[in-house]
Amino acid sequence: MKKSVLLLIAMIAMIIVPPTSVLAQNAWINEFHYDNTGTDANEFVEIVIENPGSYLLSDFRIDLYNFTGGVTYDNKTLDLFTVGSTSGNFTFYSYTYPVNGIQNGAQDGIALSYQGTVITGQFLSYEGVLTATTGPAAGLTSTDIGVLEPGSDPLGLSLQLSGSGTQYSQFTWQAPAAHTKGLLNNSQSFGGIVVPVMTNAYTTSTTALDVIYNLDITSVDPGDYTLSGTANIAFSGATIDGVDARIVHLTGASPAMASDITVDNIADDLNGTSYAFYAGIMPITFTNATNPGGVMDLVHTATFRGIISADDAFNNVWISDAAGAYHGVLIFSTTFQGLVAVGDDVLIQAKREVFNNLTEITNPLLISTISTGNTPYGPTVINGSDIVETNPVNTNPAESWEGQLVRINDFYVDSYVAYDYRCRWTSGGTDYYFHIGDNVDFQFLNITLTVGATYASITGVVDWYNTGIYYRINPRTQADVVGASNPPVKLAITSVNSGINPYETIPFSVTVQAQDALNNPAFVTADVNFTFTTNGGDLGTVAFAPGSTVTGTILNGTSDIIVTGVIMEPFGTNVTITANDNNPFGLADGISAAFDVLEFNLPAIVICEVLQDPVTVTDGVGEWFEVYNNSDVAVDMNGWTIKDDGTNTHTIASALVVPAHGYAVLGNNADPLTNGGYTCNYVFPVAFALGNADDELVLVMPDGVTEVDRIMWDGGTLWPDPSGASMIFAGLPGDDNNVGTSWTVSTLREPSFTGITGDLGSPGTLGTGQFTGAVGFSLDITLFLEGPYDAATNTMTYLLGASVPLTQPFNPVLPYYGNPAPKWLYAGTETAGAIPATAVDWLLLDIRDAADAASATSATSVAKKPVFLLSDGSVVEMDGTSLPTFTNSIANSLFVVVWGRNHVGIMNAAGLTAGGAVVYDFSTASTQVYGGVAGYKEVETGVWGMASGDVNADGLVTVAGDKTAGWKVDAGKAGYLGGDLNLNGQATNKDKNDYLLPNTAYTTQVPN
Repeated sequence: MKKSVLLLIAMIAMIIVPPTSVLAQNAWINEFHYDNTGTDANEFVEIVIENPGSYLLSDFRIDLYNFTGGVTYDNKTLDLFTVGSTSGNFTFYSYTYPVNGIQNGAQDGIALSYQGTVITGQFLSYEGVLTATTGPAAGLTSTDIGVLEPGSDPLGLSLQLSGSGTQYSQFTWQAPAAHTKGLLNNSQSFGGIVVPVMTNAYTTSTTALDVIYNLDITSVDPGDYTLSGTANIAFSGATIDGVDARIVHLTGASPAMASDITVDNIADDLNGTSYAFYAGIMPITFTNATNPGGVMDLVHTATFRGIISADDAFNNVWISDAAGAYHGVLIFSTTFQGLVAVGDDVLIQAKREVFNNLTEITNPLLISTISTGNTPYGPTVINGSDIVETNPVNTNPAESWEGQLVRINDFYVDSYVAYDYRCRWTSGGTDYYFHIGDNVDFQFLNITLTVGATYASITGVVDWYNTGIYYRINPRTQADVVGASNPPVKLAITSVNSGINPYETIPFSVTVQAQDALNNPAFVTADVNFTFTTNGGDLGTVAFAPGSTVTGTILNGTSDIIVTGVIMEPFGTNVTITANDNNPFGLADGISAAFDVLEFNLPAIVICEVLQDPVTVTDGVGEWFEVYNNSDVAVDMNGWTIKDDGTNTHTIASALVVPAHGYAVLGNNADPLTNGGYTCNYVFPVAFALGNADDELVLVMPDGVTEVDRIMWDGGTLWPDPSGASMIFAGLPGDDNNVGTSWTVSTLREPSFTGITGDLGSPGTLGTGQFTGAVGFSLDITLFLEGPYDAATNTMTYLLGASVPLTQPFNPVLPYYGNPAPKWLYAGTETAGAIPATAVDWLLLDIRDAADAASATSATSVAKKPVFLLSDGSVVEMDGTSLPTFTNSIANSLFVVVWGRNHVGIMNAAGLTAGGAVVYDFSTASTQVYGGVAGYKEVETGVWGMASGDVNADGLVTVAGDKTAGWKVDAGKAGYLGGDLNLNGQATNKDKNDYLLPNTAYTTQVPN
C-alpha cells in the first residue's frame, strides 16, 4: 500500500512539474568560426546538447557579446539552429551567420543560456576577457578559451573542443583546424573511458616545465614525454604535484629549452595528448612589434621572467627583463595586479595581444615570485625626439621603447589638457614635442607638473595612446619628475652629419651640446661661442675647406646648436672635430667620435618601378617605389632625402642598404597583410604621397643638395598612367630613366608579392619587361636529385606537394640539425605566390665570378637566388615557369653552385660564359661537376644526380652528423623534413638505409 501511494505522488509530481526542470542542462558551446583571410564568411556557432528531446530548444539561447560596453549585439534561440548528427545521447546544433556576422575581437564573447540563465561555464570569450553589462550574462566575467583565429587562415577552419568525456570541463579548445560543423570534432568522443587531456603547460626554468591536465593523474613516467619544436627534448624526471594531482612537474630537460619564437609541443604518449606553447624563458623583446629578431604570435602562451617596473593599481602592470630598447611590455589583467608589486622579480605565463595598437601580454599566470625589493631595469635615457608626437604607430624609434622604463632629460612643459601634458624637448635648435600621460598614475592624482616650467628629467613607462594617436611617457610617482638641470661644465659634439660619414667638399652638419658633469644636456645662462679644430685624420691631411663654417654659438637658455655648412677635404679616415669654448675660463672642450671623410662618387642608384595608384588596397597603405643599384658595391641610403618639387620631403633615418646589382623597396606600409602583399625595406610617412596623375620623385644625397636620380611622370601624355599596376623602367640601368617613353606597365603579379591576386608589379625583383636590355643572363640548366629520382620514368617524383613551404627554406632557425652554419645558409625571405604543380623542392643557386673552378670560393659569390626544381630536371623562378635570371655582369667565368636542402652541393666543372640564356646539363656525366665522383653520384646508367644524405647541410654525409643528429630527429615524422631523403614527405628507415648510409663517402667539392 505504501509503495502505491509513493508511486501516485511521483506521478502527480511529474504532471505538475515540467520535465525540463527535473533534468540539468548538459549543453555547451562546442565549436565556432569568426575570422579568416579576406572577407569573413561561413561564420558559425555549434552547440551540443545531451538528451535534447528533454527540452524545448527555444529555451536555449546564444548571445554574442562586444567587449566595448560589454553589451550583447546578437542573439538566437536554438530552435533557429540546424540540427546535425547525433553521437550517443549528444546532438549537435549549428547556426551560420551572414557575412561578418560574428565580430573578430579582441575580447569579444559568446554566452549559452537556458531560460534566461547562463549555463555554468558557458560565458566564453576569445582574444581576451570581458565583463557583460546586458543580456543573460550581465555582471559575469567571461572565460578566455585561450586560442584564437588570427585572420590570416584560409576559409574552412574553426576553433573546436577535443578530448573524450561527457562534460564540457573534460574537453579542451584547440587552435584553428578544419571545421566539423554539425559533426563530432576532430579528436572528440563522448562517453567511454575518459582520457586526461593537457589543458596548459609552462616553463619553470630552462630545464623544467609544468604540465596541467583536466583530470587527476595517477601515475607518471618521464619517458612518456617529449618536447619538440626548436629541438627534440627528453626529460629525466616526472612527478605528480603533491597538492593538485592534475599537475605534472617535468625536470631534467636535455637539451635545455631554448628562448626563441619557435612554437614547441609537449606530447604525452601514454595519454595521447599534447599542448603547443613557447618553451624556454621568452625574452620580452619578442613581444615588441618592431623587434629585429621577430615577434611571437597572438595564439600561444609563453613564460616570461622580469622585474615589475610600474603598477597602476587597476588593470596595468609593466614588466621588463633588461634595460634598453624592446625589453619592456605591459601586462593587462583585471585580476593580476594585486599579486605583484614594483621590484618583484617574477616568473609568469602569458600570451601576446594587441589592443588599440598597444602591445600587451594578457591572461597572466603568476608561476612564482623569485625575489622582492629589486630595482627595476633602467631607466634608459632617450631623447624627447624618440617619442615625438608625430612618430607613427608601430614605427621606431618610439615603438622600440613601448613598455620600457625610460628617462627624458631637460624638457619644458608647454601645455596641459585632459590629463595630458604636452612637452618640448630641444636639440640643435629644433623643438620636438612629446607627451606625458596618466596611464600609471590615473588622472595624475599623485603627480603634478607646472606648465611653463623646465625640468631636469621625467622617468616613466612608454605606451601608445590611441585616443591622442601618439606615444607618451607615463611617470609612476612624483619622484619620477625631477626639477631643473645641473649647470653646464663642458661642451660635447653629439653628432657629425647625423652619424653618417660625410663626403669631401660637401657641406654637412655638426651638433654641439652643453652638458653637465653627468653628461646630460644642460642649459647655458649666457651665450657660449666656440670654434672648431680637427686632428686631420690618420694622415693628418684632412682640413676644413675654404668657406667652411668653423664657429658657432649656443644661445642663452638653450643647451645645443646644429652648425651647418661644415666642409672638409681631402678624403681620409679617423677624423675628429673639437669644439673649443672661446672663453678660456669657460666650458671644457668637446671632441667628436672618429669618422671618415669619403671620396665623392655619385652612387649609381636608379628609380626603376613605381606603384603610385594601387587598386586592391588604398593609396594610404599601398604606395611604393623601387630602386636599383647599378654598381658592384652596396649603397646605404641612410641620410638621403626623397622629395618632389612641391612640399613632399622625407629624410631616410635608418640603414637602407641596396645590395650591389640589387633592389630595395620603399613604401608607406611595411605590413604585407595590409599593403597588398609586398616586402617593404623602408617605410616613409603616409603624408609623403605619390601623385596618381603627375608628380616627381627625387633622390638627394645626405648633403641635401646633390641629386642622385629624378623622374617626373606626367599622367599619361608620355608616361604610363596605370591603376592597379606599377610603372616599370624598361631601358638599360645606365640609361636616362626620366624619359617617359622608356617606361611601361607591369603585366604580371610577380612572385615577390605574397598572394596570387592583387595589383601587378615586381617589388624587389627584376620584373617581366623591366631592364629589357640590361647586361645579364638567364640559366637554362638541368639536374636531378638522387632521392626522388625514378629510373623508370627518367624523372623525379614530386610527392611533397603541399608540404613545400611558400617561403624559401634556406634561412632556418639555427642551429640546423645541430649545425650552426649550413653550407647553403642564405638570409633572404623570398616567398612564392604558389608552389608549381610538379615542384620537387626548392634549390638555392649561388652565382660565382672566378678565373677557374678552384678559385670559385664563396668570396667570389655575386648573387644568390632561391628557385624551384621541377620533376623533369628543369630549374625555374618562383613564378614556376621563367628561367632564373640575373642582372650581374660576370668579369671572369661563370660558376653556378647548386645547393639542395639535404643533397650534396655541386658546381659546374668548367667556367661558363655569361650572356643570354646559359644552357648547361649537370646530369650527363660526372665530369660536368667540379670534383666529379667524390661529390656526385650516378643514379642510373649514364645519368648523374646530386647525392642524397646531407641532412645537416654541412657538405658531407656522415653517421654522426646526418644520421644521429639529423635523420634520427625526424624519424617517424611526416612533413617537410631534412631527414626525408627521398622527398616523399616522410622520414623512415628507407631514407637511412637506401640513401644516407650508402652515401657516407660523399663530400661536396664546392670550394669554400
